Amino acid sequence: MGFFSSVFGAVLTVAATIVNVAVKATSEIIGAAAEFLDDFNRKKDRDKLPKAEEAKYKADDELKNINDELLAILDKYQSNGRISLPEKRRAEYLRERRNELKGTIKSSDEIISTTEIVSDSDAFKKISIGDQEAHIIQGQVGVSSFGKSCPLCSRDMQI
Repeated sequence: MGFFSSVFGAVLTVAATIVNVAVKATSEIIGAAAEFLDDFNRKKDRDKLPKAEEAKYKADDELKNINDELLAILDKYQSNGRISLPEKRRAEYLRERRNELKGTIKSSDEIISTTEIVSDSDAFKKISIGDQEAHIIQGQVGVSSFGKSCPLCSRDMQI
């Protein structure tokens, strides 16, 4: 019986080793697949940005390029003391386009904020503002005084 128990023990050890290796390999394969799937989903989510966010990112990129070009024209003016008529026209066009892009970015920000409020309204704390709570909103918007006088010096109180 000693021989059979030794063979059985050896077979059992080999089987346990094979199972452990298979478990580790499977675990690593599953981990790699999960990481790939996460990366894929993140890229897919980025590609499916709402129109307002997409417009904002495009406007931001174009605005950076316009600012770079305007700085190049300004540098040329500062080094030469003048710029050509086509460069002046180009600078005027770039300033107008920059103002348009700023408006686009502002509108996109408003749409994004509104969408966020509508889609996840529970994330925002709802309070009712009365006379006793007026300081809360005034503190948020930077109001310097709110009509109360200091009881010690009688000057307007400031937030």
